[in-house]
Amino acid sequence: MIRKVKDQRSEMVESCCGGKGMIELHHMLEKSDFKGKCWLFAKGIMPPGTTIGLHPHVEDEEIYYILKGKGRVTDDDTVEEVEPGDAIVTGAGSKHALENIGNDDLEFIGVVYYV
Repeated sequence: MIRKVKDQRSEMVESCCGGKGMIELHHMLEKSDFKGKCWLFAKGIMPPGTTIGLHPHVEDEEIYYILKGKGRVTDDDTVEEVEPGDAIVTGAGSKHALENIGNDDLEFIGVVYYV
């Protein structure tokens, strides 16, 4: 399967997981492409000051791969700054949040899959 960029869906998400601001999501693939194994594979773009609120992953796990910008990740009780090339995995039963703390957009790939 090949999904051309012209066929990919984009959406604006306000207050993502209770966070602040508006996040742009480019869905490179859709849930139906994964036969029930994954429900999100998208590039996220967060303007400065935007956050994804603290939220749990109970029956799934999420990966953030930072492409551009400067962020702060809360991963359970750990808070750490992240930059391009950093990868974060939040396992089932854990919670996490992401904040753009830089002056430029924070761009990342987000993947949520079932465990």
